[in-house]
Amino acid sequence: MHRDAPPRPLSVRPPPSVPMTEPAPAPAHDSEAEHSEAERARAYLAAIVESSDEAIIGKSLSGVIQSWNEGAVRMFGYAPEEAIGQPITLIIPAELRAQEEQLFERVLRGEHIAHFDTVRLAKDGRRVPISLAVSAILDTSGEVIGASKIARNVSERQQAERALRASEQRLWNEAYALERMNEWSTRVWRSQGLGDGLQLILDAVIELLNADKGAAQLLDEVGRLRIAAQRGFDAASLHYLRQLSTGDGPTAGQAPGQHERIIIDDIDGEIVDVDSARGFAAQRELARRAGCRALLWTPLIGFDGTLLGALSLQFQAAHRPSEAELRRLDLFLLQACDFIQRCGMEQELRAREDALRDADRQKDEFLALLAHELRNPLAPICNAAEVLARRLAASPEAQAGVAVIRRQAAQLTRLVDDLLDVARVTQGRIELKRATVEVASAVAQGLESVESLLQEKRQQIGVTASAEPLYVRADFARLVQCMGNLLTNAIKYTDPGGRIRLEIRAEGKSAVIEVSDSGVGIAPEQLARIFQLFVQGERTLDRAQGGLGIGLPVVKKLMEMHGGSVSARSAGIGRGATFELRLPLVSAPVTSESASQSSDSAPKRIFIVDDNPDGAHSLALLLQLEGHEAQAVLSSREALERIEAFRPDVALLDIGLPGMNGYELLQRLRELPTLQPTTFVAVTGYGQPGDRERIRAAGFRAHLIKPVNMAELLGILSASLSARASAGTDP
Repeated sequence: MHRDAPPRPLSVRPPPSVPMTEPAPAPAHDSEAEHSEAERARAYLAAIVESSDEAIIGKSLSGVIQSWNEGAVRMFGYAPEEAIGQPITLIIPAELRAQEEQLFERVLRGEHIAHFDTVRLAKDGRRVPISLAVSAILDTSGEVIGASKIARNVSERQQAERALRASEQRLWNEAYALERMNEWSTRVWRSQGLGDGLQLILDAVIELLNADKGAAQLLDEVGRLRIAAQRGFDAASLHYLRQLSTGDGPTAGQAPGQHERIIIDDIDGEIVDVDSARGFAAQRELARRAGCRALLWTPLIGFDGTLLGALSLQFQAAHRPSEAELRRLDLFLLQACDFIQRCGMEQELRAREDALRDADRQKDEFLALLAHELRNPLAPICNAAEVLARRLAASPEAQAGVAVIRRQAAQLTRLVDDLLDVARVTQGRIELKRATVEVASAVAQGLESVESLLQEKRQQIGVTASAEPLYVRADFARLVQCMGNLLTNAIKYTDPGGRIRLEIRAEGKSAVIEVSDSGVGIAPEQLARIFQLFVQGERTLDRAQGGLGIGLPVVKKLMEMHGGSVSARSAGIGRGATFELRLPLVSAPVTSESASQSSDSAPKRIFIVDDNPDGAHSLALLLQLEGHEAQAVLSSREALERIEAFRPDVALLDIGLPGMNGYELLQRLRELPTLQPTTFVAVTGYGQPGDRERIRAAGFRAHLIKPVNMAELLGILSASLSARASAGTDP
């Protein structure tokens, strides 16, 4: 059939799956009824077409519009009289006309086209997205005479699809950003310090907002912003940024000062915010020179509202971050500010720790110096007391005075020792020299150390010991010190003439030493903290017991270092107190017969170097009374001039000599051949562990702490003679 042939009666081809069958010929008398029924069917079909929301259009083989329903009017805006008779290209965009030809060719080949998305033009020029279905129109003989098009407006569907895709993209972007933020946060918290962390924070924010440059600024002590990290700035840009940081622009004062974010999306455009415009106007040219087109400042605010600083970002093109980007920025900066504050607190903590360590070091140095300065006058006092005791042995009155001097000097010596010990013992810096010790021997020496105090207060002490000797693994000197402290405490807080009881016993696997008194007792509220540093019993004007409140804490720490314990109990004020030491029992040591070493009391030549005249001369006098030949000098220079002529068996060198100290003097003296057999002993007021180690490393044979204990000194003299005899040297 020719495309321009006159139209014939039309029919619509059914779907291929539904075969068309010819009805049986109807009888003649039924023709009128059938015609009426066909008319009703056509009217019904026309009503359906006209009432449809979809555009239903029929066109001829030549592409001329043959039918145009109300749906087409609503969709494309053309009235039927405007559209019918016009070419179908009336509603087809020029670039899609070839597509229209291709679709029609497919229809002519018998293909049914459904759900084909394309675009058509409305009368007002709008492009209308449609879903198109195209079917062939057949005449009664089955020939194609045109095409039927059904177009559905899919604008809303496409909008929904676009919205869905956009939503999916946003969700993906959000998920990716959150994942990256989590990675950044992990790296920040694992960073080595504030500087590294700030650089990571800045890099993350630049990536998060697609910025070109950025800087992290923190408030300094005077409230000014200082650049703590930066990325992308050249010298000119840094100069610009520093001008903003120290000037009146928004980065320096306005943004952080107001705790508000400032965004300038185009520095060449109008800045709506009046305050921002006023603050930024003077900096516009500087920003241009730095290659900056858009700016963002955001304050860094801590969890407690404290202003920490600001982040500034720069963009080379006009730009305004989206609300989603700004929300992510705020979320990330919450963690960033927590990190900054934590670093600040850690830095402050380290500073405090350093200050505490420095204060502790200064305290130790002060205590060492104080002990040295206190021991210097103590030494001649003790020496003079010993000299007087020997020279005035026949005078009871003089001996009473000497006893007073001895007791008070001993008390002062104990205070100095406790003062030095408290820091070392409480911090565990004491090195215990453990050995198997008989408990009774340590108790006996502890009693000996307080004998003068007992006599002064006319107190009686009763001692009860187990029948079998008890042994513990302990530092003998420290155990004696603990006993001395407990006994001194009992004596101090018991009235003159009072009673003190000391008991040694075994309980299970522990050795127990119990010291009880009939003294002032301990209040219940005081008992709980009696072993704390500087805690003492109640003081009154008529009962000032003295002491520094450090003896019992030293005992507690020493017992703990030994694996033991100390406890206190009291029935209350005025009812006395009991202190109990417990140490693990050990087996008795295996004894072996050894050659007895008689103490050689042969006189020796002893050379004393001490810049304290009283101390030097009193010690020399005391040694002379013991039968030795002693000579004292007051300086290192005198020592170098006179020692070779004297040729001493033992040389006692003060460490704290002016000019040339004791260490330097020892090195000079050991170079002299005539002094090779001489035993050199350090005598000093410094007794810290570091002092002892340095003295030992310098080459001194022994170390005596002022005031010198005569028994200890005589033991060193005896040992030096034995050593010389073993070496075959005649003294």
